[in-house]
Amino acid sequence: MTLTPVHDPAKGVMLAAAFMSGSGSNVEALIKYERNPENIFMDPGYKIAVIVTDCLPEENSKAKIIGKKYGIDVIENPKSEFLHRHGVTKFGKDKALREAYDRRTLDLLLQEGYGNVEVAAFGGYMTLASKLLVDRLLCINVHPADLRIKGADGLPKYRGDDAVTDAINAGERELRSTTHICVEKADMGPILMVSAPIPVVPEVSPKEHQSHLKEVGDWKIFPLTLAYIARGTYTRDQAGTVHFYGRPKPDGVTYESFEL
Repeated sequence: MTLTPVHDPAKGVMLAAAFMSGSGSNVEALIKYERNPENIFMDPGYKIAVIVTDCLPEENSKAKIIGKKYGIDVIENPKSEFLHRHGVTKFGKDKALREAYDRRTLDLLLQEGYGNVEVAAFGGYMTLASKLLVDRLLCINVHPADLRIKGADGLPKYRGDDAVTDAINAGERELRSTTHICVEKADMGPILMVSAPIPVVPEVSPKEHQSHLKEVGDWKIFPLTLAYIARGTYTRDQAGTVHFYGRPKPDGVTYESFEL
């Protein structure tokens, strides 16, 4: 059986663009880990080369604040301005329009000297990536739900922006975060890593649960996922099944299951 690295470490440091929309706390977690890796790796193997945002500062994007804090360039491609120029307020099901938007993002990366970026790390990026983007870059997302849980249709049950609320309302007793490779359909790509759980507390709001889940889940597994990808630890077989250290892991690996 032939296994192909998700990223070939022979290429050297894995250059990533961190995509964000709002507070960017997940992006900061990636940067902090890169610059002060914890426990496992003295050299995380990846570098956040640039930050990309689909929102302006007045739309609550903190991309420029984070960029200034860490000395990282920021590329703005405001979704609101793009949609306004095309006379609409949202993408809807218009795949061509969505691809045109992502093509502009890729063009901006090239124009600003970041055409060698290989990975798009989605840390709270609220624009659904088109097929163009996920085909051009290795897109990795962190999602506030356990994507191993399937619905009656056999698909991940808690997808989309309201995943935490949906899981709580469905009676789940614990919540986890998941990192996965992005495909054209949201939250449907191969699972890479699942976080340790947090308990659902009835008197606590979904917003508070999500905030806690970020600390316990997102900020732990997102940097680790990139680090393991950078080292070639994650591979895929001809069928697309994810392997970790050469062992098939179709449901990813859990944060508790390997020594940290």
